[in-house]
Amino acid sequence: MGDQSSSAPWAVSPSGSTLIGATTYTGRTNTEKIVAFVLDNSIAAKICYDLSLSGFTDWWLPSTPYEIDDMYNFKTQLGLSGNYWSSDEFIYYKAYYYDMTNNYRVSLAKTDTNKVRAIRYF
Repeated sequence: MGDQSSSAPWAVSPSGSTLIGATTYTGRTNTEKIVAFVLDNSIAAKICYDLSLSGFTDWWLPSTPYEIDDMYNFKTQLGLSGNYWSSDEFIYYKAYYYDMTNNYRVSLAKTDTNKVRAIRYF
C-alpha cells in the first residue's frame, strides 16, 4: 500500500477556518468528525474515509501521537518520507502534520496540502 494522496488539504474554505473539534487521540473519531463537517471529497480525511483497499473499507486519517508514532516507528517498512497529515486540529485554522523524515509534529493551515496515508485496525 502506498500513499493515498501526495497533495491534499486537511480542509477547504470556508471550513478551513472553523474549529471542528477533531482533537481526540483516536483518528477514527477525528476522521468521522471532519468528514461530517467538511463536505468535500478532496480533503485528507474523506480520501481515507472513502478508501476501499484489499477488501477493507474501515480506513481513517491517523491521529497524533499514538497512531502517527506507530507509523513513524515503521516508516522504512511503510515507505514513508516527508510530511503527512494527522487528523488532529491545532486551532481553528490549523491542523497538525507529521514530518516522517525528522520525527516531529508541526501545525499548518488546514487549506495547505500534505501527503495522506490511511490506517486501519488489523
